[in-house]
Amino acid sequence: MKGTNLAVVCSASGLPQNTELARQAVWARAAQFLQPSLGKLYASFYPAVHTWGIDLNVRFGVLLGREAPEQFIRILVAATEAQNASIDFHVGGLLSRIDMGQTQQMGDTIICPVTLDGRDKELEAHSIWHIAMAAGKFLPDCGIYYMDRSTAIADLELRREISRSIENHAVCVVRLEAMT
Repeated sequence: MKGTNLAVVCSASGLPQNTELARQAVWARAAQFLQPSLGKLYASFYPAVHTWGIDLNVRFGVLLGREAPEQFIRILVAATEAQNASIDFHVGGLLSRIDMGQTQQMGDTIICPVTLDGRDKELEAHSIWHIAMAAGKFLPDCGIYYMDRSTAIADLELRREISRSIENHAVCVVRLEAMT
């Protein structure tokens, strides 16, 4: 990963009515959220200008749902698709490293036992990624993160809440540059 894009979604409740001041406030929140992982998970972060084929002509990479609902939705859809691509990548990496002869089916669920003893770093990395995502943790390649809920995974309730009140939400799209 040379770098990846991330959409940080947050509530627009309590933001200033002035669009530029609201953008500054959202950027400050997103930067404060990203700062602790700087130098650990990524080398730098900055507002995205062009992401997932969408031009963002907004300061700080912040789009307010109240100002451009169609573009807001396009960003959320693209970020969710990026998340799905990351999930597919990590599933593929995991499945390529396990012994399919040891899988078991319980109802609709296939159980794939893995041993994380440090001998297979790739298997370990993909497994830990899935465990972290299942817990909703922030990962650089999670595509989208819902800051107010502290989760990378949106359940049906959260998706409905956002779709019903786009004007009450904001998204800050950032570029995370990889560690070298």
